[in-house]
Amino acid sequence: MDKKIGVIIPVHNSSQTLDRCLESIVWQTYKNLMVILVENGSQDNSLELCKLWAKKDDRIIVLQSEKGVSKARNKGIDAALSAECDYIAFCDSDDYIKDAMYESLLEIANTNSSDLVFCNYIERYTDKNVVQRITEKAKKSLRRKDLTPLFYHNRDAMMGVVWRSLFSSKLCRKISFKENIVVAEDLIYIIEAIQEANRINFCDEVLYFYTVPTNLIRKYNSEDRNKERSDFFGYMEKILSGRNKKFLSFLRVGTLIDRITAIIKSDKNYHDSIKHLYSIDFYKMCRNTRGFMQQFLHGRRTLRSKISLCVLYFGFYDFYAKHMKKE
Repeated sequence: MDKKIGVIIPVHNSSQTLDRCLESIVWQTYKNLMVILVENGSQDNSLELCKLWAKKDDRIIVLQSEKGVSKARNKGIDAALSAECDYIAFCDSDDYIKDAMYESLLEIANTNSSDLVFCNYIERYTDKNVVQRITEKAKKSLRRKDLTPLFYHNRDAMMGVVWRSLFSSKLCRKISFKENIVVAEDLIYIIEAIQEANRINFCDEVLYFYTVPTNLIRKYNSEDRNKERSDFFGYMEKILSGRNKKFLSFLRVGTLIDRITAIIKSDKNYHDSIKHLYSIDFYKMCRNTRGFMQQFLHGRRTLRSKISLCVLYFGFYDFYAKHMKKE
């Protein structure tokens, strides 16, 4: 009998994109799917659309959860495991996939007895598309359980997201999304999946279309976001506690620089916002962390980006805002 794939789609205010997403899934060349729509606190007609789709295709079920993507995904995982799905995949409701995505990933998983299979994807901006491929160096690192490609912003880096992957149900029984973490929850799940997986493989095809939010930078700039990042890093330190201390130092410095960059790019009163940032104990610790050189050497591609890092690290915020903000 064909292996069954549970496809979990959190749905929140998705009435404008849900049809396109589901059309790409129900028309997959691989047919043995269970499509789990988990509506979570929408204020538009998303729930009604979900129910209409469930009437059109008996492979689709509709669940509801409290607001929050992690809560929705966990509820979907529980449903997929209860239905004895062999593999689990995730898709975001504003994205879509190629018609052979699950057939391609499942073929690799079956051939190699994989717990986890990654594919390549396209980032869709309003004015361009960018193909993101996993390099051979990154593949070798992840097979060795080396998490470097998930953190270093260089040519071998890859984004830690769940929608580009196929997970074995055995793997999904061991891990879950952390519902108290509201930033980079995908990254934590991927880290735990890599650490638990017995075999990791890769598909070289470009199979997923990721729609990049147009308000991404503005979204990241708020006092709440500062706390969210510190909560996230607190959990990261727990799951990475056995790793090299220099690696954790690098993460602290990188987290601090990313927050300052986001603040300066989207806040005219950035001096006040940065002052508030340093009132949080976590960011005080980051500021005093000796991890700058590792960030400098491994985290940036160009000379300009390395200069930007120096400028921000040593506190020349006005110079960055005037001369380097548009980088």
